[in-house]
Amino acid sequence: MAEYDEKPSTLIKAADAQIMKSSQGYPVALFMRGDKISCGTFTIPPGKRLGRISAHAGDEIYYVLRGTCHVELPRHGETFAVKAGDVFHMPGGMIHAPFNDGDEETEVFWACAPEWP
Repeated sequence: MAEYDEKPSTLIKAADAQIMKSSQGYPVALFMRGDKISCGTFTIPPGKRLGRISAHAGDEIYYVLRGTCHVELPRHGETFAVKAGDVFHMPGGMIHAPFNDGDEETEVFWACAPEWP
């Protein structure tokens, strides 16, 4: 097993998350931002986009908690429907745009490694 010199594991409570807003004004909870991984949740109301089309340097994972998150990949001309319980991976640099075209709120847990802007 590898030895780690990093600080011990940390419990991050939802109440301690930094609440930010997407470019469209929807809540993004940032639980952790580090140089190796960042993670949080975002919520998209029915019929809305989370924000602008974006790309991050690091790989990103979406795990859908509620609803269905559609992920548009404009450079590839594809859109994926990611349902509750499913995971979607985007390699670093992949331009993407999450949106909700359903009639219920969508909530997604996301993790980005090694970093998130």
